[in-house]
Amino acid sequence: MAPAHATNPQAESRLLRLPRELRDEIYAWLFSSTRLSSGTKSFRWGKRRMKPAPNSLALLRTCRQINHEVGHTWLRHVLFSFECPEAMLDKLSALPPETVSQIRHVRTGGMPLVLKPTFDEYDHIYELVWVLKLLPQLRLDTLTVLGPAYGDIAYETLEGLVRKGNGWKVLRYVVPNSTMLGFAEIARFRNEPPYRRGPQPGAWQSVLSGRDGDESDASVKVYRAVQPESSALNPKECCLFEQRIDPLDRSDKFGVKEDVGLMTPGEKRKELLVVVKRGHGVEIAEKDTPPYASPEIREWASGMSWAEISHRCIYYLQDEVENGEGFPYCLSYFKRQDHEVMFDKYSHVDEIEWGWQRKPHIRQIEPDLLLHIFGNELHGVP
Repeated sequence: MAPAHATNPQAESRLLRLPRELRDEIYAWLFSSTRLSSGTKSFRWGKRRMKPAPNSLALLRTCRQINHEVGHTWLRHVLFSFECPEAMLDKLSALPPETVSQIRHVRTGGMPLVLKPTFDEYDHIYELVWVLKLLPQLRLDTLTVLGPAYGDIAYETLEGLVRKGNGWKVLRYVVPNSTMLGFAEIARFRNEPPYRRGPQPGAWQSVLSGRDGDESDASVKVYRAVQPESSALNPKECCLFEQRIDPLDRSDKFGVKEDVGLMTPGEKRKELLVVVKRGHGVEIAEKDTPPYASPEIREWASGMSWAEISHRCIYYLQDEVENGEGFPYCLSYFKRQDHEVMFDKYSHVDEIEWGWQRKPHIRQIEPDLLLHIFGNELHGVP
């Protein structure tokens, strides 16, 4: 028999004394302000393996009642943040499909992935749109992509997502400068026509309306930071941006030369944000059955898991690229090695730290303090 003075800790909890509907709102607010980070990030002083902030999901381990009330609903609120597409595949492809289908918010780096397909002795470059098709279970409310600083690569990556991307309702594509909308046409190999940008967001809007229907509410909007140090994700620090064709100029000449207004040193340092919204009621699910169209990875992977593809098809070069400069592709292309660990600290889940910046909300943690294990937290172990 319990002593007369014994108390019930749960009965004394102010949180658990609140009505259930209020507790659910608190849970949603807490997890909506939580970011779970993974992957290797390049800084000027070297590379660091990113980990989520300590105790990101500590609430799930406070007591059985809270763990039961929250269940798997936290998956719909937290932001899963990955430094590059390979890190995203490493984490999400290892989870049960039903778990992946409950995730609603993902952020990833947008660098292309380099693989050596089983049918070829040469490497192939796969843009993010083809990488995401390896995760057909995704049903995201928002996909945030941190695009590369190379204007032509950033443009082509986003265009692929607008034309063939699935698995998300809203795409937020952020790039650290304005070169994506200002570069001159790029010469192609094998007698292919030059690659040229179009007037945006009008050209992408036309493509999206063709996919989702002219009568749908699908939309593409571009926002540009007002100052080089401003954030395009902050409504107070950006403004709507639109490119128009000069009526006195020929439309077939747009994009041949660089846009001087966007490419001067001061102007090109301004961030861009492109928000792509799929039409209301449009089916966003990715097709998960063959036949797959070229150049999909699934076309030649023949049912291989990502773990098998990663093991057999990534050729790891010596790590000769420093500070994010040089060959502008996903870090998976380079030799894998152990890196010092950094815990992700932030005041808002949408904060962005480009690789060449050093801000106080990221700090290094000594190895003997690595008490936070991402794998366990991802499964909500109490």
